[in-house]
Amino acid sequence: GPEHRGGTVALSAPDGKAVCDELNRRDFVCDYRPEAGIRLGPHFFVTADECRSVVDEIVKILKERGLR
Repeated sequence: GPEHRGGTVALSAPDGKAVCDELNRRDFVCDYRPEAGIRLGPHFFVTADECRSVVDEIVKILKERGLR
């Protein structure tokens, strides 16, 4: 149930490992897991703006790579 869940969000993206590596180069902390995708850990101290920022950065990376 919910009491056993953590604060991890996994996003699927084309070429997810490379996108995750690029996010880390750009100072966004994440990791990549096959079958799960790009894993992010938004916690109580992460603002809504920061959450939007990482998603915007993923979109930017995909556009730069011609994947979106």
